Amino acid sequence: MTYKKFSKLPILSNSTFLIAEIGLNHNGNLDLCLEMVKEAAKAGASLIKLQKRDINSLMTDDQLDRDFFKVPTFGSTQREVRLKNELNLEEYRQIYKYTNSLGLIPFATAFDLESLDFLCSLDSEIIKIASHSSSNIALIKEALERNLSLIISTGGLSRKQIIKLGNFLLPHKDKVCLMHCTSAYPCPSNEAFTDTITWFKEEFPDFLIGFSSHEDGYAASITASILGANFIERHFTLSRAMPGFDHCISMEPHEFKELSLLLKKCSLTRGTKTKILDSELSAKLNYHSGLYSKRAIKKGENIKLDDFEILQPLKSLENITSLEFGINQEFIIKRSINKGDQLKKDDI
Repeated sequence: MTYKKFSKLPILSNSTFLIAEIGLNHNGNLDLCLEMVKEAAKAGASLIKLQKRDINSLMTDDQLDRDFFKVPTFGSTQREVRLKNELNLEEYRQIYKYTNSLGLIPFATAFDLESLDFLCSLDSEIIKIASHSSSNIALIKEALERNLSLIISTGGLSRKQIIKLGNFLLPHKDKVCLMHCTSAYPCPSNEAFTDTITWFKEEFPDFLIGFSSHEDGYAASITASILGANFIERHFTLSRAMPGFDHCISMEPHEFKELSLLLKKCSLTRGTKTKILDSELSAKLNYHSGLYSKRAIKKGENIKLDDFEILQPLKSLENITSLEFGINQEFIIKRSINKGDQLKKDDI
């Protein structure tokens, strides 16, 4: 198994870490966010992710002030709604401290340079670059220059753009996790395209690879884990019935816990089998076939497969199978055997 260090995480080639994307599901409420962190920890998350925006740096005034009715309980413009959902620096400090106390790693998406400054003031070691920002090369460059570990989603990018982004990131390969993502909310199963993870691993063998999913259910996430995703990111909420941006596409704690357990089972199934296992010996020795002599054979005679019957059981790993003997091979036998005796590997 390949070992790699990413931030504070020891990454094995068959390990999958689950990210609970709280994002903006805290609805601008510190107590709600802390409760979500606690429930995500209980449900099996390894990392907690928030989102940070400086809306005046991110959006035009026209976009901020136009009608926006996605979350009417928070306001009627982007400016009103976005400001309602932002947490301040002291609140972030409390969230990060509490997350660390539970043994989880806190980090956040930086959507702009001012938010990157904000998160760096918290001594963040990991920064998420959202799909929205994966084409913002200035933001990515600044994050790299600060020696941060980056988890970068690629939703909305063409294959050509992903290759260009990967080439740009290559000098920082030890600090990059590239996330396959389809920017559809929710993402239908036939648009998950999880085999893209295999392509990522072939195209960018030096990067960690992950999957940012907005699916209903677990199928794409499980497939991603089996294909070797090191990180899987899922939106997290206490209830999909809550008002807000992403609650309706998020997993509730019991669902997140079930996914976490399934991913752990998936990790246990990974690896390459290179030898006969102890658990296989009973079936191997009883139901594989050995070579039983059709006649008495004297030491020094030439023998071929036709001199033997292929019968169960094999009995011992010291005995030879017809696979090892070969169809058209001839050998000189080293000892005399009687009719019905079993041929051993050391006999030829």
